[in-house]
Amino acid sequence: MAVLVGALSACLASHTYAQTGGQQPRDRAPRPANAGANTDASTLASGWTALASGQFDNAAKAAEQILRRRPWDRAALTLKITAMSASAPLSGLDAYEQWIAAKHNEDAAFLEPVAIAVLQEVAKGADVNRRSLALTALAASQVAGAREALDAVAASQSGAQARLATEADAARGGDAAAVGRLNAQAGDRAAASVALAQALQEIGSGGEPGLLMLINAQNPAVRAAAVRALASMKSERALPVFQTLFDGMDPATRVPATIALAQAGDARALARVDQMLASGVPNVQIAAADAWSGRPGPWVEVVRPLLDNQDGFTRLDAARVIAPVDPDAAKRTLSSALDDLNPAIRYESAKRIDALIDEHQEVSDLGTLRKRLRDPDPMVRLTVASTLLRLARSH
Repeated sequence: MAVLVGALSACLASHTYAQTGGQQPRDRAPRPANAGANTDASTLASGWTALASGQFDNAAKAAEQILRRRPWDRAALTLKITAMSASAPLSGLDAYEQWIAAKHNEDAAFLEPVAIAVLQEVAKGADVNRRSLALTALAASQVAGAREALDAVAASQSGAQARLATEADAARGGDAAAVGRLNAQAGDRAAASVALAQALQEIGSGGEPGLLMLINAQNPAVRAAAVRALASMKSERALPVFQTLFDGMDPATRVPATIALAQAGDARALARVDQMLASGVPNVQIAAADAWSGRPGPWVEVVRPLLDNQDGFTRLDAARVIAPVDPDAAKRTLSSALDDLNPAIRYESAKRIDALIDEHQEVSDLGTLRKRLRDPDPMVRLTVASTLLRLARSH
């Protein structure tokens, strides 16, 4: 029996030796339980290193190496989209849309590198205005190098534009002397611009003196911008001025002054707003609706039918006004307008969405917005990319 047991043991040992290629089991190095995870982490790290050194193809390949085994790996997908976007913005968008096609939900965070790449592409163009807008969007999101590039663009502009851009930037940073100079510019009735009114509004109460002067500017668009800015600031000093404008003959200031007074509870202005709502004139009705500042009221049922108005710009204005009380209705109208054949309507829709998302993010449809990253109109691409970048950073 002992001989038989010994023979069996020798046979088993020989079989084990053959199966292990001659290595005894006790000599084999154990495989760490997390070896795969360590390999993926190493591959991911090498991909980001390649990306940082400008080797975009190698970075994308590293990401793809992981995604072939783990198609759900969000870290690898982020690397792939970032690498492909750096090489060509629409290649990054292609990668994102392949992920969406695999029945994943839309995710603004994955679109961030695509949006940045689109804005950087626009910022390299010859059009100074578009370059400035793209760099402003990038700088606002603290993308590296954008602020310095924006300063360089401002320095290359014509004298008046460059001075205004420089003064406005300094004033927003708290430079009291710059605030004083901006207010002083408002004294030139002929040269005053809407850009000056916007700059004064951005610095808050410090820009109030200049805005009060701009009410007398020669350009009606500047006068209207000044009144709206003062109304948004709830300027007490402007109320007596609004009373004089209420009975004036200038529609550029009379209408926004009426709305501002109605918002302050003025009885005469409230009565006029009721008349405006009953006027049957779409732009007058939409202006009247602003008196409620987004609160529910009788204006809602007046404005709602305007979402289907034949005029595309009227539909967009109605969507802007109704967004606070019915964001779904606004979203449908704005998303539809983003697919309009008219590039001006697409651009205006993109602007309305961009203006609304800080307070009403639900009016944005990610799927419709990201498709417009392929829009042939650079202003549409620029505006949509700016919106998507802000949405990505808000998550």
